[in-house]
Amino acid sequence: MIDIPKEIEKYLVKDEIVDKQFELKDHNVFTSTYRMFIKGGNTVRDISYTHISSIELQVKRKWLIIIIGIVLIAGTFYVRQFDPPSWAIGAPGRLMYGHGSFGGWFYYILGVVLIIIGFIRKTLSIKFSVAGIPEEQVLLGDKDTLDALFRLVNERRFNLSNTN
Repeated sequence: MIDIPKEIEKYLVKDEIVDKQFELKDHNVFTSTYRMFIKGGNTVRDISYTHISSIELQVKRKWLIIIIGIVLIAGTFYVRQFDPPSWAIGAPGRLMYGHGSFGGWFYYILGVVLIIIGFIRKTLSIKFSVAGIPEEQVLLGDKDTLDALFRLVNERRFNLSNTN
């Protein structure tokens, strides 16, 4: 049983049934037979499936983390070409220039770890273009929930467009 908020329940029309709820990062999405309601905080947005002109599932990588990892590895290669300066006798110098047990591998490993994290961690979102609303609707969430919402909205759009 879906716990339908009063803000949504009062706008349902005759024979309209809220059949699914999707809990996303910043919003709750309730889908009914004719439309979906996007609830974020105290705001409720009502979007008819027939008014959705396009829907897009996006995956964004963490490019800043990847770039920092690449710069760290490249910088370490560059710095290791030179003899260590006199101030590099302490722990950071040993890590950077290869003196001691770590042998200068610390920054390489850190760079590789950052690159791997940048590829593994990603932001998933769904973008809706809706007739009558100038800005695109963007919803963030986990992969399984967004996939299910994406399939459901496309199925409802298709079914409603074929019945009219």
